[in-house]
Amino acid sequence: GWNTDKNAKTGSYKVGASISLNSNKTYYAITKQVITATFDKNGATSVGETTSSCTLYNKNTSCNVTAPTITKNSWEILGFNTDKNAQTATITGLPKTISISNNKIYYAITTKTYTATFKKNGATSIGQDKVSCRVYNTQMQCNITAPTITRPGWEILGWQFNNSNSTTASAKVNASI
Repeated sequence: GWNTDKNAKTGSYKVGASISLNSNKTYYAITKQVITATFDKNGATSVGETTSSCTLYNKNTSCNVTAPTITKNSWEILGFNTDKNAQTATITGLPKTISISNNKIYYAITTKTYTATFKKNGATSIGQDKVSCRVYNTQMQCNITAPTITRPGWEILGWQFNNSNSTTASAKVNASI
């Protein structure tokens, strides 16, 4: 509607209403728009609130909502990003008040490190005894490269997982696992 206060959030007069004038007056159009931030779990167990809305009035170009907490057991919580495949967060320190100017989807960004431990098991030396990689968001696996094995005079077969007495290898040296 219309109001004589340019900062009003309600109209004193409805659009199309008759107004009686007895002096010069200025009337301001009063408008509003509700905008919503949607918070997608993106592989997390939960987010505090899945949506948060605020209202823009008149000339305002942004308003505030709260980005909620993220839960995902045994994973590191990084925050939110507008890219669901992101490996970094643009919104951190949750919960956090953020300013929005249009409808947006924010995706939870989480990470976890997986570590493979390699044992010499009679070898003279190995390239690394621990090799790690990280998974993000909805990923369930990542790849590492199996380290080298040195044992002069012996044939190097590779690596066997969880069986130190095996006579065959599950993965070759320098293979992607």
